[in-house]
Amino acid sequence: MNTTSLPADSKDFRMVELKATQWDPYFNWVRNAAKGKSFVDVGGLWGVKGELVTTAAKGGASSCTMVDYMPAHHQLWKAFDDRCAEFGVAGVTKIVADLDAPDFVAKVGQRDVVACGGILYHCPNPVHTLTHLASIARDTLIVRSARFPDVISNEKGEIVLHQGSALFLPGLKGQDREIVREYYRLRGDTPEMIPVILNDDRRDPWWRDGTYTYGPWWWGFTTSFLVNLFDVLPFKVTEVLVWPYTVGIRAKRI
Repeated sequence: MNTTSLPADSKDFRMVELKATQWDPYFNWVRNAAKGKSFVDVGGLWGVKGELVTTAAKGGASSCTMVDYMPAHHQLWKAFDDRCAEFGVAGVTKIVADLDAPDFVAKVGQRDVVACGGILYHCPNPVHTLTHLASIARDTLIVRSARFPDVISNEKGEIVLHQGSALFLPGLKGQDREIVREYYRLRGDTPEMIPVILNDDRRDPWWRDGTYTYGPWWWGFTTSFLVNLFDVLPFKVTEVLVWPYTVGIRAKRI
């Protein structure tokens, strides 16, 4: 079962449900928002092909920036440079910065349009992380995240997440942990990947000496939980895209 519920005031924004392969509406968000404006992709290096800088550049962005915590010598920066060259995109500003670090906003500065995908559920304190993203966005904030359905039901059992709820994955125990493990298996994650997601062996502690682990997943967000997070920001949600396992949120500064 894979259901989606939204807050009672969801009529204030448009929600579109998409198939797993339908990504054009998301890329159109970026193109349309970035046209004639400054754009930054935060955390877009992982996998590189998911980066949005080239999309924004082709959409007519006045300037483009990539921000990632990977050190400047990391091979992913080289892969990003190669991808930009492939698409004929030049003059991209590159900044090494940690999204959760106290100096993030000062290091990056503001841009008109800020996009961040595949990051938030890896972060232990999502309100803090989202606030940093909002702080550098003058006009538009686009956030994409993995999402959980409101009801997770399989042969291991059932978990019901009421509207506005989220699962705290480090705290999952017993049957609930097995239900979530089966959820990941059924959605196609490999036997090698699932223990990484759930940090099963705990060889890399969730927290040690003031440093958090960012590799595993901290949260299983429902769509309504993510939409509600924007209530603490000076932003209004204007559109939500919902894929089977992912959600995208576009918001405008109020």
